[in-house]
Amino acid sequence: EDTGQSGSDFITMDTSLTINGSLGSALASDERVQISLDGGNTWIDATVTNQRWSYTDTRDLTDGDYNYQVRIIDQAGNVGSTSSQVVTVDTTPPDTVGTVVSYTDGEGERQGSFGASVATDDNSPVINGTLNRAPDSGEIVQLYRDGVLLGQVTMNGAASWYFQDSGLNDGNHVYMLRVTDLAGNFTDPDEFVLKVDTSIPTTTVTINPQTTTDSTPILSGLVSAGLTNGEDVVITVNDKTYTSETGGAVVVDPDNNTWYLQLPDGDALSVK
Repeated sequence: EDTGQSGSDFITMDTSLTINGSLGSALASDERVQISLDGGNTWIDATVTNQRWSYTDTRDLTDGDYNYQVRIIDQAGNVGSTSSQVVTVDTTPPDTVGTVVSYTDGEGERQGSFGASVATDDNSPVINGTLNRAPDSGEIVQLYRDGVLLGQVTMNGAASWYFQDSGLNDGNHVYMLRVTDLAGNFTDPDEFVLKVDTSIPTTTVTINPQTTTDSTPILSGLVSAGLTNGEDVVITVNDKTYTSETGGAVVVDPDNNTWYLQLPDGDALSVK
């Protein structure tokens, strides 16, 4: 089988080849089709059905070029013109390997580029990644989502790429990148799992009122219920946003469904 990007370029990763061809007209009763695997030193009869012929190569083929010659010969030994075709067997995966690194969220409160650990509310994210090197000539870089080919990525430099996805439903989606050569060889890629969540949280947050002369007070409040996986408390003070994400300034006490925020000195409030 002619595997890979083209079904007619005679470059394949298949090591069990059946060579096929056609005849311009039906053979005469004393004619037969012969094929040679050794440059014309020996000839083997091919199988002919109507105006199609075939031959299965039973050799143990390794990577390399194989020259097949075919001719028509009659019972008297008269030989027609010889046709030849070189078939390249290539079973070696590309040295170029790709990785999905991040996605870009362009919707909602939290926008920017994030890793797989951060869920998105954007059902049309841009998927970003890198290659370990620039692709060789003939290699294509393709992105798959949930086992389905999305298409070729857009290169953004010699070894970085992106793909604009769309139409994602809520839930987890598995992305993987493949670099495929002309024969169809590829290296098994790593997976990047992206969670899409466009549903509005039902948990609410309240802020305890307070009057203070402290310009960096501790703000606090209540959370109506326990936070689910992926939910965070976000507090905005004077257009500055604080969050309970890992490393964030907002601290949530899940046992008491409370939160607090110690305003840093750099964000001190004006005291009247």
